[in-house]
Amino acid sequence: MVEISHRFSIPRRTFLAGALAAAAVAGLDLETTPRAIAADAYTELLDRRRQALTGGSIAATDSALAAKRASLDASTADLLTTLKVSDAGVWTDLPMGSAATTDQVGNMGVTGTRLVSLATSWASEGSKYHNDGDLLASINSALDRLTSVYRVGRNRPGNWWFWEIGMPKSLGDIFTLLGDQAAATDRAALLSAVGYFAPDPNQRTGSTLKGAAPGESNLRKLFARLDAAALDAELCLYAWTRTTTIDGRRVIAVDGKTLRGSRSATEKARHLVAALDHASGTVVAQQAVDAKSNEIPALPDLITALGERAAGAVITADALHTQTATATAILAAGADYVFTVKSNQPGLHKRLKSLPWSRVPAGHVEDETGANRSDKALACILRGLLTENNDIIVLGRDALPDVKGGGANSLFSLVSSGDGFYADGSFIQHGYLPYVGTYGGVALAGVAEAMALLAGSAWAVSDTHASNLFDAVEKSFLPFQWDLRTMDTVRGRAVSRQAQRDFDSGFDIVTAILKLAGSAPADQAASWRSMVKGWLTRTTDQSVATNSQTLAASALGVSVLKDSSVPVGKAQVGITNTVIQERMVQHRPSWAATVSTSSSRIGRYEWGNRENNLGWYQGDGALFLYHRKDSAQFSSDFWPTVDPYALPGITANSETRTSGLADGTGIPRASNAYAGGVTLAGEVGTTAMDLVNATGTLSAKKSWYFLTDSIVCLGSGVTDTSSTAVLTVVENRAFAPGRLPLVRLDGRLTKLSSTRRSGHSLHVDGHAGFVSLAIPGRRARPFQVRSEMRTGTWNAINSGSDTAGSTDPVSRQYIRAEFSHSADESWYAYQVLPQAGVGRTARAVIWPEVKVLLATDKAHLIQAGTTQLGHFFAPGQYGGYTVSAPAAVGVITTTTRYRGRPALQTEVVISNPTKTATPLTVEFPFSMAGTVASRDDQVQISRGHHDRLVLTVTGSADPRRESRVIFAVPGRR
Repeated sequence: MVEISHRFSIPRRTFLAGALAAAAVAGLDLETTPRAIAADAYTELLDRRRQALTGGSIAATDSALAAKRASLDASTADLLTTLKVSDAGVWTDLPMGSAATTDQVGNMGVTGTRLVSLATSWASEGSKYHNDGDLLASINSALDRLTSVYRVGRNRPGNWWFWEIGMPKSLGDIFTLLGDQAAATDRAALLSAVGYFAPDPNQRTGSTLKGAAPGESNLRKLFARLDAAALDAELCLYAWTRTTTIDGRRVIAVDGKTLRGSRSATEKARHLVAALDHASGTVVAQQAVDAKSNEIPALPDLITALGERAAGAVITADALHTQTATATAILAAGADYVFTVKSNQPGLHKRLKSLPWSRVPAGHVEDETGANRSDKALACILRGLLTENNDIIVLGRDALPDVKGGGANSLFSLVSSGDGFYADGSFIQHGYLPYVGTYGGVALAGVAEAMALLAGSAWAVSDTHASNLFDAVEKSFLPFQWDLRTMDTVRGRAVSRQAQRDFDSGFDIVTAILKLAGSAPADQAASWRSMVKGWLTRTTDQSVATNSQTLAASALGVSVLKDSSVPVGKAQVGITNTVIQERMVQHRPSWAATVSTSSSRIGRYEWGNRENNLGWYQGDGALFLYHRKDSAQFSSDFWPTVDPYALPGITANSETRTSGLADGTGIPRASNAYAGGVTLAGEVGTTAMDLVNATGTLSAKKSWYFLTDSIVCLGSGVTDTSSTAVLTVVENRAFAPGRLPLVRLDGRLTKLSSTRRSGHSLHVDGHAGFVSLAIPGRRARPFQVRSEMRTGTWNAINSGSDTAGSTDPVSRQYIRAEFSHSADESWYAYQVLPQAGVGRTARAVIWPEVKVLLATDKAHLIQAGTTQLGHFFAPGQYGGYTVSAPAAVGVITTTTRYRGRPALQTEVVISNPTKTATPLTVEFPFSMAGTVASRDDQVQISRGHHDRLVLTVTGSADPRRESRVIFAVPGRR
């Protein structure tokens, strides 16, 4: 199939077919000839890559990895048992057919992954299958079968990822491992297919998947009640007001369509020709086709009906409308055209087919970012090495810093919007989701592998911004690691993958960091190895030597653990606020906590390709509490068994939600702008969100306060119109069935059951204490506590084509505590005491450690010792504070030394969690004595009524930053 165009101008970034044809006529060579590179250079790097994939001598001989080698051999044996190349596919449990459906495409991708595993066994010296002739024959037979589905020129149904990333990665590794033992014809065909589906790592040629459309039955019932002609006229006129231009031209597609459901017993289905605006996706005109005719004569009438609206537009049509009459009507309307030419115009098709269309780049593509870019870059480099093509290697290498795009999507540069790493440590992927735990790890690994592969060669990666990626190890990854485990708040839909639990993500990040260490400055590399050794040492329930990673990856971890020159890194302590991705995380010596918020900027959760089907409330304030007495809380079948309507920390009603089980992807965002907060002294902080639920039926103000020894949770203004039960979940902790710990309710040992019990305090042995708090004018509320046995399957939450979980039931027993809400009880306040004993929990009831100063519909404020932390959701005066815009505030007084003398130090911090650029002024309910020890440049200090402290941040300052001032009052000598 080819396309022809008439008259309209094409952007400079694309080639005109006519220019290519002229070049061909003139005898010009349009192929870029790779510059001369010694064959040994390609061979050397392929050998290096092969060593990286097999793990080299450590993987082959180290005694700590003996069990891993045996396990991988057993896995290879299992795969060979079910390998049967046929028309159905390669494996009996992976029907691939012609890769024409979503499931078949997914099975094609998994087939490629399995072949990588087999090729690794064949190439690994420590495997009993090393250089095994029968295994090699099986692999080559399977590769030959793949050529029938993954081939140049075919269509590409299903998930674009398998065509452009999954298969290119797998095939690059397979042919690297097999070397010259792969069948030459199959190797050439499959590598050509890689070039066809993923020709440029800078760009995506596939479609962007979208969310599900509204239900057909609902739309049909609605339209049946309307005057069709009047509605059509009004909608077309309205739609025209919404059209826009593309590169300065309006582009309109014209095509025919049969109206589904319009057929009757006596009449054929109605047929229309319609005009659709490319930019907005709206129909701007349509016309019925005469029942005794067809689309061809009707289309010129539609063009005429467009009248002046067609002037200057580019009109596109399919091959049916490549007709002289249609072209004449378009030109007469003052428009230009692009037609598709097929065999219905044999002469024209033959002439056009002879042109070198394969060398014409696409007119519109989607730039790749983040993890997808790094994956594609590495696959492209391998394709270049395998085909000994210098230009392809350079294309892959230069995709890392995005040379082609002027660095716009560089993996080394920090970004200020969109996908990538931010200066504050945030990492965003898919536009709206914190994803350092999954895609961030993939991006890091891809870059690390590419840099390690090309180091010291003619293609070595050299970028002045590489230090940003090195810094991201500690700014982006470290805060969201609980020892080896990667916190689920930054793992997106991967939380639903049975084969990718939090420790699996952690192992992947460990491997990526250790690979990157080979390219980093010596001091950073040494620090990372120590940090990683600490993670691996403190994680006692998972072993790097026996995990699910490749043998080569395990060998990296084992080498660090056995290196006596690498000290065991200490666990991190302190608080981190990654403002852009709206994630705050607190690390203490024995516990850590983080909360997932959402806003108009950050999505609630991600569903996609039948993954994370029940993740509706993950971004509505889910609170994740980690400690070493229960490190496996979120990896031990938590997600398939937890009540998805009752995640710890959320406030939700009981409306029935629809499963996200569907193809496509989606990241539902919230409508609220307020999400975020402030940190103080690197030790404490607060974050909040102005919650409006996904259906618009529930709203609440929710805030969390991370102190050095507890977490305070405060909510107000809980309103609901759904007429269903509304709950705030204090805790929903999972345990092995029949293994509930001792529980004390109001200090008394209590045997929990499914019957709700009330209390103002709860102590769960080995886990935490929970204490209900009073607010001004209201006594502490009792919460309800019960146990709940829940059973589910991983498949229910993830039935993805290559990630589907098991259908085997799994069970966990939960301790569940919650507040119920009504019009009279539209608030909650409680304190979480991680790892607290019975005594401290009891004392916190009698002598509260925290005082709630404000809990209104517009303001939250707490006092804990010399610390005040608060949120003001709207401008106004609250508890002595005056704010000109929504604001988060924090004040803490500590003892320190200033200019060599003992001193009191007061740190004051403000921010605007709506992240708007409007000026922010906060007047505090106190004056401030002493000297300004430090001040952010964007903060202005002044005095208000009664000499009160006033801080102002101008509208020109970065609205996403915390703004802080530190005052010092020196003592006497």
